[in-house]
Amino acid sequence: MFDIAPTELLIVALVALVVIGPKDLPRVMRTVGQWVGRARGMARHFPLRNRHHDPRGRARGDGKEMEGGE
Repeated sequence: MFDIAPTELLIVALVALVVIGPKDLPRVMRTVGQWVGRARGMARHFPLRNRHHDPRGRARGDGKEMEGGE
């Protein structure tokens, strides 16, 4: 998805710990987690073109062959 290495994530966590502080970090992480959850929930409602169509424009995903197709 985002191609973030574990070391990069560790650096971001350490910077957040220094900037936000250990006292407020759990509250901030909970808030960020709620935002991410809401964003994922909203993203589920948007149709993805690649999920329902192949590059040639034929519908797929139901596991059935279309009539007159290859």
